[in-house]
Amino acid sequence: MQTKALIICYHCVKDEVNSYLRPTKVADFENQMRYLSKTYHPISLERMAQHIHNGTPLPSKAIAVTFDDGYRDNYENAYPVLEKYHIPATVFLTTDFIGTGEIPRWEKGHYTDEKTLMLSWRQVREMSDTGISFGSHTLTHPFLARIPRKQVEKETRLSKEIIEQKIGKSVTTFAYPSGNYNSDIKAIVKKAGYSAAVSTVSGYNFVHDDVHALKRNVIQLQSVCHKLFPLSFIAEITGVIGHIRALYYKIRRF
Repeated sequence: MQTKALIICYHCVKDEVNSYLRPTKVADFENQMRYLSKTYHPISLERMAQHIHNGTPLPSKAIAVTFDDGYRDNYENAYPVLEKYHIPATVFLTTDFIGTGEIPRWEKGHYTDEKTLMLSWRQVREMSDTGISFGSHTLTHPFLARIPRKQVEKETRLSKEIIEQKIGKSVTTFAYPSGNYNSDIKAIVKKAGYSAAVSTVSGYNFVHDDVHALKRNVIQLQSVCHKLFPLSFIAEITGVIGHIRALYYKIRRF
């Protein structure tokens, strides 16, 4: 019986480095998806969450691919690769930045291109119509543990409603902005109608784990590290790099 599975998280997939985040280069992303299609069993996040919640066996080497925020390059660069290798994925949208032309606050001063940075709703609908799933990443991407409860409720409830209205489908998954949550926030997310939520805590997920606190391994190694591919990628998707990174930041705080 296969009892564990992995979830990985991307943000930007592009060759330009004009971003606060560490973009995954397009060629690296294709190498990674090709590797997953041959070596792992990519499944949708929704299907994975059902297995974990119900305690039913998972496919061997199950892995779910996710993207945070809703960058335009997810459509331009990642989406064609996902289609090519028949890999399902979930994109978590920060709805105030979708289709508005507004640049997220963390990107101001980093992104200088005149081209729109985030997805349009037309692009979202096109991806949704061909099998890409969409979840909520709130309205404005706040640190949920630092804002009033009523605002948390609004950020989780209204973002879900907006996406559902735009794509005509139920939204059942949620990504905590910056992985920031506690037991109260988790309860609010569950009450808002989400059947699963993901964090940025590194590691594997096991059947019967809390589906509103799923672990996710963030992919953000620089391209130079992928000269060690696939070993470097394996270290990322299994959470090894994430644990090292967390230890590094803990040591820095001291």
